[in-house]
Amino acid sequence: MAPAPTLYGRGHQLRESGNRATRPLRGGILCLDYTNTASDHLGLPGEDDLSPGYVNIVDWFRQAGVLTEDDVDRLLRAAGKEPREAAAVRRRAIALREALYAIVLAFTSGGEPAAESLDLFNREHGVALGHGGFVPNGTSLAWQWQGGSQLDRMLWPVCESAAALLSGHQLVKVKQCEAQTCQALFLDGSKNGSRRFCSAAGCGTATRVRRFRERHNPGS
Repeated sequence: MAPAPTLYGRGHQLRESGNRATRPLRGGILCLDYTNTASDHLGLPGEDDLSPGYVNIVDWFRQAGVLTEDDVDRLLRAAGKEPREAAAVRRRAIALREALYAIVLAFTSGGEPAAESLDLFNREHGVALGHGGFVPNGTSLAWQWQGGSQLDRMLWPVCESAAALLSGHQLVKVKQCEAQTCQALFLDGSKNGSRRFCSAAGCGTATRVRRFRERHNPGS
């Protein structure tokens, strides 16, 4: 019989929530920051902020400002009672990330998203909508999520963010980092649309250094 899943991945080694640094948030919008939690989307080994277990997903959303410390405590307590459900949520979280990456990348390349990716996003978006509603907010209405202990609650605002991006005017401003070793997506908020890298100081500098060395050491 296969061992029961844990909140900490296959290693079964406990880790304290909040003790691991994740990559800076450079996407400009939650759904793009979410796609950027993996350094490689081609199935090759790489860094993954959402691995190896459910606790890492919860911790990333805490660092992204989506979950409070109380939210984290509540979710991890609930997940501890339902580790198999937590493992299933983690699989959904990874699948949603890859579907969103594929959808956004298709649009940035001038194409259309694959039906499989779009179907997955539509399913998750439908689930998210079932956990929220409009409530009075002064002289207008505001959207409010419900169900604070639902193990997949952190996926709902991702779907909300993605729906706003993919159906709005900002989609044309999405770019992929031009650095050779980076697949990050970001919103180009520059006035003239000239941003080329997810980070000027990181990928931008690395690219300029590489090109400088190639020009001065062509045979190396």
